[in-house]
Amino acid sequence: MNGKNHDGRFLVEMLWAEKSGCERLIDLLEQEWTCLKRRDVTGLIGLTRKKESRVLEVKEIREKIRAWLKAAGGEGNSPAGSVKAAPQALELQRDLDRLKREIFSLNDRNKRYIEETLRLVEHFFSLLALPEEKPPVYMRYENGRAAPGARSLISRRL
Repeated sequence: MNGKNHDGRFLVEMLWAEKSGCERLIDLLEQEWTCLKRRDVTGLIGLTRKKESRVLEVKEIREKIRAWLKAAGGEGNSPAGSVKAAPQALELQRDLDRLKREIFSLNDRNKRYIEETLRLVEHFFSLLALPEEKPPVYMRYENGRAAPGARSLISRRL
């Protein structure tokens, strides 16, 4: 990587940056939860943009880490795969793994809340909607057509 610190300092700096980005993403997910419970649509819209920006930032950092590991002769995915990885990098990677599990859990919680809210709203709308008119099953027919004023022999009411 153009001679960039293959002694592990660059890796540690990038892992710290990724950890910081993940912690800020967790904060945004907690804010999102608060907005969801308060039904603050304006707040949710603003958070969506911030979350997207934060996720892209973390992905860019992760790509830099992969490139560094590849150039340093590592596996390209984990600091543990790099012979030159600093011990601090391995600890940071464990912290990142924990943060990523927390991000997944919080995001899943928020998603489930949104899905349940949508199902509830759909249910309320279905209660407000008029039932669909269906033609009666049995009617008096003349020449292959329902006779004028023909009434169903079976009541649809229960």
